[in-house]
Amino acid sequence: MEVVQSNFEEVLDSVREAIENADFIAVDTEFTGLGLTPNERLSLLDTPQERYLKHRSAARLFEPIQIGLAAFKWDAEQGVYMSKPFNFNIYPRTGNKFFGLDRTFCVQISSLEFLEGNGFDFNKWIREGIPFVSITEEAAIRKKLETINTESDIVIDEKNTEYVKDFIESVQKWLCETTDESYSISTSNSFHKRLIHQEIKKQFPGQVSTESTKSGVNLKRLQANQKDSSHTESRQALLKAELDLLVGFRKVIDIMVAAQKPIVGHNMSLDLFHIIHRFIQPLPDTWEEYKDIVNRNFPSVFDTKFMAISNKNLQTAIINTTLGNLYDSILKEPFDAPSIKLAMGFDSYANDVRELHKAGFDAYISGVSFLKMLGLVDSLPVSTSIDWTSDFSLHCKNKLYIMYSDIPFLNLSGIEEIPDRSNVFYLSEFLPTWKTRDILNKFKEFGGITVKWINDTSCLIIVRDRKMVTVAERFCTSQDTDYKLRIWDGSHTQTPGSPKASASSPFLAAANPDTDVSTSDKLSTLISKKEVMAEPKSEIQSSVKRRREEYTGTASEPVHRMRKHKRVSKNGVQNDKCQMM
Repeated sequence: MEVVQSNFEEVLDSVREAIENADFIAVDTEFTGLGLTPNERLSLLDTPQERYLKHRSAARLFEPIQIGLAAFKWDAEQGVYMSKPFNFNIYPRTGNKFFGLDRTFCVQISSLEFLEGNGFDFNKWIREGIPFVSITEEAAIRKKLETINTESDIVIDEKNTEYVKDFIESVQKWLCETTDESYSISTSNSFHKRLIHQEIKKQFPGQVSTESTKSGVNLKRLQANQKDSSHTESRQALLKAELDLLVGFRKVIDIMVAAQKPIVGHNMSLDLFHIIHRFIQPLPDTWEEYKDIVNRNFPSVFDTKFMAISNKNLQTAIINTTLGNLYDSILKEPFDAPSIKLAMGFDSYANDVRELHKAGFDAYISGVSFLKMLGLVDSLPVSTSIDWTSDFSLHCKNKLYIMYSDIPFLNLSGIEEIPDRSNVFYLSEFLPTWKTRDILNKFKEFGGITVKWINDTSCLIIVRDRKMVTVAERFCTSQDTDYKLRIWDGSHTQTPGSPKASASSPFLAAANPDTDVSTSDKLSTLISKKEVMAEPKSEIQSSVKRRREEYTGTASEPVHRMRKHKRVSKNGVQNDKCQMM
């Protein structure tokens, strides 16, 4: 179901009913951009905190423009899951200037071109997008609204003394010499309007109400039994009513949080970042604080991309885990159970209609994929609901897929399993003319190694055969003046006195442990050409190899183009060089 500003309030009750009655909710989000800045490129050895800070930066920069929700409910009588998908177009409207909501956000050109190429209507987005205000923003505005009653009076200077005297006399004459119910004071000056409201309230308390118009201020007589509806009170009421409309789509998030239903998504780290940041509260400084926020609001989360790589039967049946390819796989054997149908009135995605990159459709196929994968792993009969307490369900709960990392997953409800990195060494203070082959030759006694460049004079060396770590450790005490080698302590901080990248370089020297940097020719791709792998045996090597198998043309695909689906051109031809993950 397509939901825009004009039908949002009408549809809201249906959305509430679907969420509150659902067994789980699948979500998907489209953004104005996905990219990381050059200083935030993903590192194979990122800690969860480092990876969080990089993605937090992207979530702060870009704006969600479309959110899809698909509610799934088990119908025991029919032996089928019924689905109700909704596609919400959302737009950050400003409202009254008093609110201070004239927000600024970034757009990424490649993302806009991609969305336009897949039929996204930007005019509709601006014209008909549902407004939204976060919980934090709303609280701040409501607090500000309370100050309207306590605004300081305007001090009447000499320049305005005569003006005030004149309109007070005219109002006095209207009240005493006429029986007219209303009287207007003409002015287009907003300062004068405020002055009129202020002085009329003081000089004629309980006698007159005031209301601003485009051409001035309109006054009305108050009867003895009428309450004084002051300008302050009427303005406050109008602003509160407008704010309620501006809260808009956030009401849907409020319903989801209150319902505490399981949330399902595909490769959904960024989706969660945006939902928390744009609708609930600003993203905190640490990964652990962020996990606490997610757990309070969405205590049960399932990532279908993580699920797809977490079981041997699924790995055999699913060739590619990008969302579109995953959906293609689960529509075939051996994925039979459980049965799924679209509810009446929600059949726009029936009859093999494909609307990839529309958030509502992507949410729907994420939910379908979730059910079918659980059905296969748990060997469910066709007309049976899933078991939320099965070993596989519990294994996948609150675990998020993490790309290009030796960490197996991000754990929302526990501590991440950080691999043993005692085989990683920090090499620095060598000549900037050194190339990968020079390092391979210099340290050939280590056996197979992976070289990960940091800048012109430093890199990480990953010793893939752990039996050779003791050999590498002996090199750490070498008196060789051509370089310095030490066991990596988890940061990329340079040794004092070592050469640093030029200030003119687009990627600054690696002085920040939260930043993975290099010169432009050494880390311009998802998996750098300078990362040399000889034997796919170590955990790190296997991790990189798995990512390479999921990316086509990894040497030319930057990190900032990671997505959920394969890119498709305007004429529907698939571009195999770019994929959404």
